[in-house]
Amino acid sequence: MATLEGRSELANQEAALTAALAREVENLQAQGLIDRRFSPVVFLTLIIGPIHFWLRFRDPFKASLALSDTPEALDALFLGQLTGLVKEMSQKMI
Repeated sequence: MATLEGRSELANQEAALTAALAREVENLQAQGLIDRRFSPVVFLTLIIGPIHFWLRFRDPFKASLALSDTPEALDALFLGQLTGLVKEMSQKMI
């Protein structure tokens, strides 16, 4: 969003944070804690992308789908299921 809004200083900070997180994913892969099927940047994109999407569209989804849950309950559902997917995705394939 920062890039789209022309806020390059924030976009640069986001890129630096993502690079640091990618290095940590590499470390976890080297320790055998995260499967190496994904490059660290792709792995992070598969996590960060849905979070950005959810934060932007949760309220419109709630309204258009007539969801009665509170925003907090919807967030808990989203984070719980996303966390489960990330755990599955990071486990080694047998």
